[in-house]
Amino acid sequence: MKILTIPETQELDRFTIENEPISSFNLMERAAFNCYRWIYKHVPNKKTIAVLCGPGNNGGDGIAIARSLLDKGYAINCYLIQFSSNVSEDNKKQAELFKRKHPLQIIHSEEDFPKIQGELLIDALFGTGISRPLAGNWGKLIIFLNESFSKCISIDSPSGLFLDKDNSKTDSIIQATRTLTFHSPKKAMLFPENEIYVGELYTLDIGLSKQGLKKLDSNDFYLEKHDVSKILKKRKKHSHKGDYGHALIIAGSKGMIGASILSAKACLQSGVGLLTIHCPSEASGIIHSSIPEAMIQVDENENCISAIDINEKHQIGIGPGLGKDDLTQKALSTLIKTHNKAMVIDADALNIISEHPELIQHIPAGSILTPHTKEAQRMLGKCKNSWELYKQTRKFAIDYRLVFILKGAYTQIHCPDGTCYFNSTGNPGMATAGSGDVLTGILTSLLAQGYTSEEASKLGVFIHGKAGDIMADKLCEESLTASTIIAGIPLAFKHIRK
Repeated sequence: MKILTIPETQELDRFTIENEPISSFNLMERAAFNCYRWIYKHVPNKKTIAVLCGPGNNGGDGIAIARSLLDKGYAINCYLIQFSSNVSEDNKKQAELFKRKHPLQIIHSEEDFPKIQGELLIDALFGTGISRPLAGNWGKLIIFLNESFSKCISIDSPSGLFLDKDNSKTDSIIQATRTLTFHSPKKAMLFPENEIYVGELYTLDIGLSKQGLKKLDSNDFYLEKHDVSKILKKRKKHSHKGDYGHALIIAGSKGMIGASILSAKACLQSGVGLLTIHCPSEASGIIHSSIPEAMIQVDENENCISAIDINEKHQIGIGPGLGKDDLTQKALSTLIKTHNKAMVIDADALNIISEHPELIQHIPAGSILTPHTKEAQRMLGKCKNSWELYKQTRKFAIDYRLVFILKGAYTQIHCPDGTCYFNSTGNPGMATAGSGDVLTGILTSLLAQGYTSEEASKLGVFIHGKAGDIMADKLCEESLTASTIIAGIPLAFKHIRK
């Protein structure tokens, strides 16, 4: 799914209106109906709902939603905010239609704010077109609403939130608990600092032109099941283990052997034909007993990785639990400078590279880097917000011809061609020790099986998140561990194949 900028979204609206053809009013009706249908399904008819409508087309959406909910017997108080006489034509039509059957209350100034009553707020003040901070009475209204309502559903976008640039910390923005956005998520809604405003995000299809969408170029995409189902290969009946690659997991150090076990188990569960684990000699016994399917390549050092024997047939994943011993740093440096095949680089391997930035230029093209935000900023430099981090990550992937996976909610997959995929799977329960080690194992397995770096990244990140979602549904988010995520990997593959 393409993630569009606001000008692109407006262009798609225009194209739909001109080429479907459909009037702007009827497109508004369609959008409002989809919101009403979602609210009817998810919000019990037990509480009084205050619908706050601005003077533009977002306010028109709100009035139409309120009308439909009233027709279904909901207790609705609908308010039209008129701090000035500027009201869109479609908004006026919606207001006239509403007033034929129901009273529409007008808010003229701050003195009218106490009139706003309800147990749930529907925010239809401003949609996606806002380009400057809400000030004056609008700013005061936002403050009043945030203080007065603990639950809020924003229509298309939380009022006051910029969608193509960052907000100031002092800006007045609605703090929604749920946001119903149209067509596709907006990039700002996927960044962590905006979670307080967006809440739970839901995307509603309002039937915008597919032909018009094809005409719009985009560098940003929202990764969904149908995207990765096209990537997943079907295994051939007449095949053997050699057809599915040989992975080499280089991981573990004294006190952190569990990381290598987690990565290895995830690698095997993701379909690799053969797996070798390179580990400190102290760890060989426990790894043998924990993972009988894997072969062991024992390092000469008892407590850390000190030297790596590489076979060019191996697909390497390195980093989980690696530690930063001087011997390990030298071994990693030698590997990066002499190995020409793309590899998966995670955790302490990334931290070592951050301390030795001269190694970056030697990382093989197509390699997959998997940092979380702090690890990324050690490598890229301190970023003031998610917008800056997004831009720096994108540039890094292009400059060094790498895939840069920025882990977190809506994990970002930055590709060498400048495209970025925001992942749709995963949940907060996956913020647990070893979760990243599991991802490293999945990605290494997929690369070994012959997927390209971009294919492996998209498929691997989606499977990792989906495995966590499946197990969170079976258990709960609080109880997720890296081992339970591994248990969900087969179910995630099964889900994609359906």
